Formats: sequence, C-alpha cells, structure tokens
Amino acid sequence: MQRTSPRTSRGFTLIELLVVVAVVALLLGLLLPALGAARRKAQLAGSVSNVRQITLAALVYAGDHEGDFPVEASYLSDSIVKVNSWTFGGKTNDDYWAESEASYIPIERRQLNAYLYDDRPLEDPEDGPRVELPVFQSPGDAMTLQREFWSTGVPDYSINSYDDVGTSYHMNVKWWYVMRRDAPSSEWVDLWRRAKTQFRDANQRRASRFIWLHDQIMDYVVHTGESYDGLFGGRNKCVAAFLDGHAGYVEATPGAYEGVGYTLIFDPRGNR
Repeated sequence: MQRTSPRTSRGFTLIELLVVVAVVALLLGLLLPALGAARRKAQLAGSVSNVRQITLAALVYAGDHEGDFPVEASYLSDSIVKVNSWTFGGKTNDDYWAESEASYIPIERRQLNAYLYDDRPLEDPEDGPRVELPVFQSPGDAMTLQREFWSTGVPDYSINSYDDVGTSYHMNVKWWYVMRRDAPSSEWVDLWRRAKTQFRDANQRRASRFIWLHDQIMDYVVHTGESYDGLFGGRNKCVAAFLDGHAGYVEATPGAYEGVGYTLIFDPRGNR
C-alpha cells in the first residue's frame, strides 16, 4: 500500500495580506461615497414627503376655513404685528424661547397639528417630555439657525431646528417683509389683514410657483442674502413645498424673492 504524506496548509504571506488589505480599502473607497449619496437621496425623499404631507393638510385646512391658509401672526394687536415662521404647526418650542410671547408657540396653538395628528393628545404633559410630531422633523436637520438669525447667522449644533422651534420646516414670510418694506409701521396691521386675501389669491393664480413652506436653508438664504450649503448637498439647495401640493429640492437665489421656477411673494401688483 502506498503511503501519502499529509498536506500542510500554507498561510498568506505578508505581501499577500497587504494586497488583500489594499483591495479592501480600494473597494471601501469606491463604495462609501456611493453609500453616502444613496443615504442623502433617501433622506431627501423623506424630507420632500414630509412637506408634501404638511401641504396636503394645509389645503384641507384652507377648505375648512373659507380658503384661508394656516398663516397667523405670532402676535397681533390694534397696532402691532409680530411674525415668525413656525406658527403653522409642529411641537412646542425649546424653553430658550419661553420668555418671548411672540416666539414661544405651544403645540396646541399650531393650526395644522390636529389635521396631521388626530390620533394623539395635542397637549404636553405637565411633567415629562414634549409631545413629538415626526412629520415636522427633517432627516437632514442637524442644527438651528433661528437663534442668531439676524445677527451672526452662526449655526448652533447643540440643537436642531425641530427641537428648537418645533419644526424643521418654516413658513415663507418673505412676502411679509416685501409688503411692509416701504410702508410705515402704522399700516402694518392693515397690511397683515390684507395678506390673508393675498394668500387666497395666490392659491388660485400662482399655486404652482408660490412656495409657502421650506427648510431653514431657504429661510436663511433669501432673508440674509448669504449663501449656504443645502442639507442634502448643493449650494443654496432647499426642500420646498408649493401651494398646489408639489414639492422638491430647489435652488434659492440669495436675498431675492424669486428664482428659477418659484416665487416667494404674491402678485407684485398686489403686494402693496
């Protein structure tokens, strides 16, 4: 009988191991950017879906309120109008805003909440965390620009816009600043009341071009004139929703009230 000697297994040499490591590193280098791009694309789709849902709720709200959109002053008296971009919906602000009557908007005062969440109590418990409303939170929301909006414009990464002011998405108020630009403050209350009519008119005449809701990048870019990176890539790119219900990722023009395919004001002939 012939006897065979047992085979001995040969391990990888150092050079072979280095080659394997290099190949793996190369594959990861090719794969990671693609995975990152796919992740951003999925997050963008989620954010666009959010503003579509919010806009559909706003259209239902308008149908229930004689065509009026959920656009309310945060403070209105016989002589004073104060406006912010988060009264329409979302959770209660962070306590940072608690001393400001015009900025601290509790969950029960935000008009669209009941239209989007009729399955939960819309009131924060006395002891416990705030009620969460996920449709108002963008997957790309990582900081707030609201606290230093008109001063430094420096983002605060310790809190995002959703946790700061209750929503990642902001109502377009550029039209308000354009309307009041050349008007004395004594006329602001009358202008605000006229704005309700202007919104109804925009919904009928310019619905496919008029942006009513957007992320805070557009909020910052169009008001300050500064450029900013979009939450999902691209310079000055913003998630935005139009009055006709469609939404997308649009490029804002710094400091301007109009851009390619969109407007942030009513018919210019009716703005004053």
